Amino acid sequence: MKTFVGGQIREEYRQPESSLAIIINHKKDKPRDYGVLLYEVGSQEFNQLTGAMNIGKCPVDRVYIGVSNKIGDEIAQESDRLRSGQLTLESIDGKLVYPVFLMPEVQSKPRRMWLELDEKDGRYDLKLD
Repeated sequence: MKTFVGGQIREEYRQPESSLAIIINHKKDKPRDYGVLLYEVGSQEFNQLTGAMNIGKCPVDRVYIGVSNKIGDEIAQESDRLRSGQLTLESIDGKLVYPVFLMPEVQSKPRRMWLELDEKDGRYDLKLD
């Protein structure tokens, strides 16, 4: 699973103070049968998809956190093209993410990643270590 957050997302596709996430997953037994889902970070659905379901029957390929509703809807409408191979995960990355964050040497993996509740505003913040 590759995850892109906040400032890694191109400014034109971000929404200020958005906790909307685009999740792209596939069925374990059908690698090209992609699903494109839109959920708020910290919602029960988000936690299920990126948690137990990710390990089980529907592995997550990409998560883009902090996107606008408009780009989320646009990518969701492209899911048929993604399934047919006319659109790739890499081309979606290229559209949504600044190129510097797609370079292999920049894509180091954090040792730990977790969500932390900001009790002041009730939103979850992604923490990396």
